[in-house]
Amino acid sequence: MFACSQTFFGCKKRATDVTHCKRGNGLITVNRWPLQMIQEQNKLLEPVLLLGKERFAGVNICVHVKAGSHVAQICAVH
Repeated sequence: MFACSQTFFGCKKRATDVTHCKRGNGLITVNRWPLQMIQEQNKLLEPVLLLGKERFAGVNICVHVKAGSHVAQICAVH
């Protein structure tokens, strides 16, 4: 799937995110917080649920978001 690691960028209004994907055990973190501890996890989990959790089982995804409002940050990650 990924050679070693991949980096992706996204933005919405003034919010910018940088996503690092590498081989791992399916851990998804946003600003160093596990996805299960984030209140708006339904919107963030939408792409994972559409494609299926088994596709993300071997990949660790670390997302760093900064600037913008809470809604813009969620849309940038989405």
